[in-house]
Amino acid sequence: VNQLNLPIKFGTEGWRGIIADDFTFDNVRLCSQGVAELIQSNKLNGIKAVLIGYDTRFRSESFARVAAETIASNGIPVTLANKPSPTPVLSYNAQLNNYQATIIITASHNSYKWNGFKLKLGYGGPADTKTISELEKQISVIAKKGNNFTGKPKQSIKYFNPDETYLPHIKKLISLDSISNSGLSIVTDSMWGVGSGYLASLCTSSLNTVTQIRSEHNPMFPGIEQPEPVEKHLSELKQTVLSTSSDIGLANDGDADRLGVVNNNG
Repeated sequence: VNQLNLPIKFGTEGWRGIIADDFTFDNVRLCSQGVAELIQSNKLNGIKAVLIGYDTRFRSESFARVAAETIASNGIPVTLANKPSPTPVLSYNAQLNNYQATIIITASHNSYKWNGFKLKLGYGGPADTKTISELEKQISVIAKKGNNFTGKPKQSIKYFNPDETYLPHIKKLISLDSISNSGLSIVTDSMWGVGSGYLASLCTSSLNTVTQIRSEHNPMFPGIEQPEPVEKHLSELKQTVLSTSSDIGLANDGDADRLGVVNNNG
């Protein structure tokens, strides 16, 4: 299945590869089957089910669908996000429901050529090194066998909107009234990624002014080397904060699990 005969290696934040090079539908199936067999071996804690989400990169939704079909073909219940969603949103839902595994199709802040396969466990955080080692072993065995695991799903795939539980949770953690009544002028920068609209929706009120930049979903991430909120990629946010006389600028990375902040002096 692994056409390039390259070992699939997982770091703490999953496996990443170049789209159409080593990050292919076949290799996503391979990784997903590895997760399924890990679950079937009863080595993971939590409810025997898998949550799957994805970002706005090229074909991320299609890769997520392939992962869902592979897991479901093993008779394991699957819940699939019905929209591109930030990694923290999916991680919260993983923890809330205590699923044994959560798969997120994202390459986070890497450049447009990349995509990735993140594995989260029931606590919502990255898989530990022991679990990663077990998964890599499973994947290696499956690849050598060359098994055909593209059978018909034995479980239906359920769809859900991750925002329905996440946004009410956020409202319990922070005082949105304080933000709403602050009268701040705020610029949000989604860097063309999956975080588009989230910060703006939390900050918008009749007293606040919110300006959004790079808020469209664009898998090419035009104008920046990669969607990472570090100094060299924040020029447009700085310029917008200054030109609009705003109080603060907030930037997310590609999967919205990082935050960059610019003050009123740019």
